[in-house]
Amino acid sequence: MRWRQHLFIILWFAGAGMLHADDCNLAEIARTAADQYRAGKYRDAITSYRAVLPLVSEKDYPTGIPFRLYYGLGECYLEQEQYREALAAFRQAVEIAWLGPYDEYTLFDAYESIMCLGLQMQQPAITVEYGSRQLEALKRYPPQNHFFTTVNCRFLLGEGWLASGAYPEAIANFTECLNLLHRYPEKNPRVNINAYIGLVLAKLSMAESGRREYPAAMNRLREVLELFTAVPALTDADAYPDLNRAFAAAMAPMETEKPGDTPELGRFFQDLAGYYQDHRDHRRFTHYQQKALRVFLRQQNAAAAAASRAELAAAQLPADPARAAATITAALKMLPEKVGRSDDAARVFFLAGKIFRCRHQPDRSRYYLLRAAAALPQLPEPLPAARILTAAGQLLQQEQSYRGAIRCLRLAIDYARQNDSEPGRETVMQALTQLTAVLREAGQTTAALQTVQETLRYRRKYFR
Repeated sequence: MRWRQHLFIILWFAGAGMLHADDCNLAEIARTAADQYRAGKYRDAITSYRAVLPLVSEKDYPTGIPFRLYYGLGECYLEQEQYREALAAFRQAVEIAWLGPYDEYTLFDAYESIMCLGLQMQQPAITVEYGSRQLEALKRYPPQNHFFTTVNCRFLLGEGWLASGAYPEAIANFTECLNLLHRYPEKNPRVNINAYIGLVLAKLSMAESGRREYPAAMNRLREVLELFTAVPALTDADAYPDLNRAFAAAMAPMETEKPGDTPELGRFFQDLAGYYQDHRDHRRFTHYQQKALRVFLRQQNAAAAAASRAELAAAQLPADPARAAATITAALKMLPEKVGRSDDAARVFFLAGKIFRCRHQPDRSRYYLLRAAAALPQLPEPLPAARILTAAGQLLQQEQSYRGAIRCLRLAIDYARQNDSEPGRETVMQALTQLTAVLREAGQTTAALQTVQETLRYRRKYFR
């Protein structure tokens, strides 16, 4: 703890004979101040520090004690939330540190306190000034000795530049901070490193929005969502308040649709809707899917708008099948007559097939699922394509169209393998199992046995 540093240094200097005979009062009062700080008597400690500082003369600077006294005074002011006084004390400590021996960790802590106080007092120029000075001071020491000091310095510099409206400089420092965090060698506590990474990504998004680089800003937010998915604990606002506040602030330009009616904004809202759907937050799913729908309608992007409406229909299915059928019918009507091949069209047809199957309309279900397979582009999104092709393969199997079913299922496996995630692996397993059944029904026993062996190998590799 810091009070131990205060007391230890004072005693060490006295024991080493570095204090002058006239400095007994200085040492005694300094010990008293350290004891008071340790006991949480911050007002008394401030009184003691202020009493001892007038006793300091130039001959005391080589002992390093004045540096510690000003640092200790700054700490006490911080505890009392007297920020202006704390700032003055820390700045004085930094200025005189070089006149005598000092502990570099305490010096860098003083720099960091100054930078934080600059932000707290809405004086980002102070943060930028002392952050730049700290980076220079850090060059005197091996980087591995002060890894997190450097990370924090870069982050606070980014904050200072961001608050000043200097977005390129903010982006440069946040990017360097992010690069350092990605190189962090230790895995524990990895969740806290991920929280820091998420915080920096959110700040980068804010800076990129400030420069009106909205596609880049949205991609940063997607990365935060990926972190939230990988580490759900990070969404706990009580445990990680800074991260969640920063994410909300970074989302603000998107919520108010500052990027305008761009395809990127619509896709971003669809991605957000997908995230909240995966986390069973129906309210937010509906909110963002409706926002995506409005953006695409204003853009006159019929296929993308139909895809959002189809997603809303699929979400309505469990609670209100009749409403879901009406909504998917409206989505189908939005598609142009000659829709062509696209991920959006394939998705609409696929969801229509699922909904009509649940509505016990097998002919309509079969029709739309086969149209979904036919609507896939040459280079589709792998996982959605795999799911569509798996469903089409099942239908073709039911119709005993084995050649087409086998072709669809093999394509589904190939696409699903491209998505190295748990949903992708589950889709591979589903398609392999279905393919085995089709091959058996088609009388291709050898191929069926080979597929069983492939399924077992895949299961052992990914589903132990």
